[in-house]
Amino acid sequence: MRLSTDDSPADASVSGVHKDYLGSAPVRSEVADLSSIYEVNRKCIEELVKLSHRREAAAWPFAASLRDVLSPMTPAMELYAARLGILLVDLRFMSRDWWQMQGSAPARSLRPTSSRGGWSSPTATQLTRLTLVTAWHTLRANSDAACLFGMTRDVAELIASLSLTRIESLVRQLHRYVRPRWEDQPTVWRHLLLAAKTEDMRTQRALCLRSLQLLAGHTLCAQKSTSRDSCPQRVASRGVSNTVVSNHACTHNLL
Repeated sequence: MRLSTDDSPADASVSGVHKDYLGSAPVRSEVADLSSIYEVNRKCIEELVKLSHRREAAAWPFAASLRDVLSPMTPAMELYAARLGILLVDLRFMSRDWWQMQGSAPARSLRPTSSRGGWSSPTATQLTRLTLVTAWHTLRANSDAACLFGMTRDVAELIASLSLTRIESLVRQLHRYVRPRWEDQPTVWRHLLLAAKTEDMRTQRALCLRSLQLLAGHTLCAQKSTSRDSCPQRVASRGVSNTVVSNHACTHNLL
């Protein structure tokens, strides 16, 4: 899988967001295969579309606000929207402390509970399993892919170190926390779903760049706030490779 390494103005706009903070970094010509991320994204969108046809959607503000664009989605539109190149599912991936607690807590100490939000427990469980297994495989193959999942490097290292047995126990315990990314910003989702209906690559590219900016900014802030390193320059440098990989993912996604 080959990626373009030429810097276009659009690509530069992403890296420029952190240029003053992150400095330069080696450019990688390859990133992990994105097909597994697309698969999780499509499952997420598919379940949201199914939910939009049910009464339960009205009880979930996020789904209710997008019902008009979710309901008419076709499988082809779902597939197109899924190819954003960024994981559309979140599992508190920017909270190092929370993941450290989950990763070290005995399974019996965490009582199972029903799913939050509008997803049923079976749907949330399936999404959690797909998300964690995809993240685990991808990060073990390429640790620089953390930003594709909206993770801090600390969380990425923790997840990559888990055993498959531990992942399965976490799936049963943590499924109630799985959420659509940017649940509090449905406008981002509206733009994504509308772009899928038109299949306008320019709109999709602009959305991808905006999404990367949101993720990179949030990740950098999370890393700074949780790092024990008192040197801001060293703290910021931990996010350099994530931003570079994200730029390449966007370029690959839209070529």
